[in-house]
Amino acid sequence: MKYLFKFAFKKSSGNFTNMKIIKICFSIILMLCVVSCSKIDENLEKMIPSDSYGVVRINVNSLLEKGHLTDEDQNISIPQSLKDVVNEHDSSPFSKAIELGKKIGINTDGSIYCFFPKHTFRFATLLAIEDGDVAKSEIEKRTGQKFQSIEGVDFLREQSVSYVMEDDYLFVGEEVKETADATLALMARSFLHASEPGIDQNADVGKVIHHESDVNAYLSMKGIQQTIAQSESFAEKIKKFPILTLFTDSDIKAIALHLNFENEGAKLEANIKADDHSDYIKLFDATLAKADAGFLKVMPVSMNYIFSISLKGENLLQLSQVKKSINLMNNMPGADQIDIRSMVRSINGPVAIGFSHGDGMNISSIANDNWNIALVAKSNDAAKIVNQIVAFASSTGQEDFVKNGRHLFDYEGMPVYLGELDGYVYAIRLDHEMEEEFYYDMPDAKERFSKSQIGFYAKYPDPKGDAFFNVGLNNPTTGEGVYYTIREENPVVSFLELLCSTNTADSDSNY
Repeated sequence: MKYLFKFAFKKSSGNFTNMKIIKICFSIILMLCVVSCSKIDENLEKMIPSDSYGVVRINVNSLLEKGHLTDEDQNISIPQSLKDVVNEHDSSPFSKAIELGKKIGINTDGSIYCFFPKHTFRFATLLAIEDGDVAKSEIEKRTGQKFQSIEGVDFLREQSVSYVMEDDYLFVGEEVKETADATLALMARSFLHASEPGIDQNADVGKVIHHESDVNAYLSMKGIQQTIAQSESFAEKIKKFPILTLFTDSDIKAIALHLNFENEGAKLEANIKADDHSDYIKLFDATLAKADAGFLKVMPVSMNYIFSISLKGENLLQLSQVKKSINLMNNMPGADQIDIRSMVRSINGPVAIGFSHGDGMNISSIANDNWNIALVAKSNDAAKIVNQIVAFASSTGQEDFVKNGRHLFDYEGMPVYLGELDGYVYAIRLDHEMEEEFYYDMPDAKERFSKSQIGFYAKYPDPKGDAFFNVGLNNPTTGEGVYYTIREENPVVSFLELLCSTNTADSDSNY
């Protein structure tokens, strides 16, 4: 379409005074562009099975325009700052995707679709390309492998990732487990041939992914639950923490997400699909307490991630999952010295957790025991809870040392601060002495948690300027959030740099 646009404009400029002709030309061009874009996306949406666990649609043209990521000839052009990040974090899946996307010649008249198939592939991407031969050559050069004709499609495999091409469409998928090439090629071909009903026939999905935003996502809760059920590690965690079944057994239908970039950052809109009389809605109304940002008075600014949920402890105790969790905790050695049930009952507001790790944004490294954490809860008996914990610590041989009004203990060589302030009880473990400010003096964090019964706040440190992301819910079905940065940089570019610099440890993804 970019060549058609140039041709039409050149022809009409010869009679510049005839504005009607110019308007007609532009109308025709616009109509053809819309038809072309919708046709490509229509074909891609037919290829994605309607029973997929989730679908993400990325509006390529919009992101390129807002991020100023094209040159004078409308070819993709990556700014030097993003190139530097991609080179520095070349093992990141996002860096690999950007590097490959620029070289293979994406057809920007269409969108990029990411989806979670029901079988064979854990995650997949579908897109249209300008020239199949160019794309194959670039993929072969990058992977060091050669495309083969298998099951009627061009197939190339690099470790757990399959690249499959037919005509001008490219499928990239990561397998769930090691599978024969022929099986992978056959499954990918079934997608490319639209062998099953596609998401174009699912009205619920269509309403979400056609939203006027740069990125739209539809995540089926049934699919999420089935994925969790297939995870042996998660099954073991549920045995230890029955409260997790509040999520795994939820009767939420789906989650819809919309991300839209603006001049100063991006806005996020979340919609939770659930029936009016669902258990989820009832649980939300009965269990959640009023939002309150007071816990930020004891949340250190060194915590890069904060999650908060406001709860009514008395109602929380009525849930079978909570009862099971308390029984398990009561069976732990020495737990008889702490009245866990009364602690839960006293909760009347936010229960928050903050954490940070020295290894950049490697969130998965939380599994290690080398991270900072802050636990804060609003309680009707904050002082009583602190006294119980101090007594328990003393019984284990811990000396009760008080510093700056806080009880100070040692946990495996790391200081733990315990105390209460304005009805909030807190325990903070750090790899340094607590001589820092608190989040309560930061207006953006204070505003988010003062109006969100469920809230999340993230700070991504960067020498060029920190980036921030916060989102929250103050009713059962609608949430909102924002992404912004203090950098003097285009928000699309800064967001891509953030994704590329994220270290997804233990990831085998190669695209």
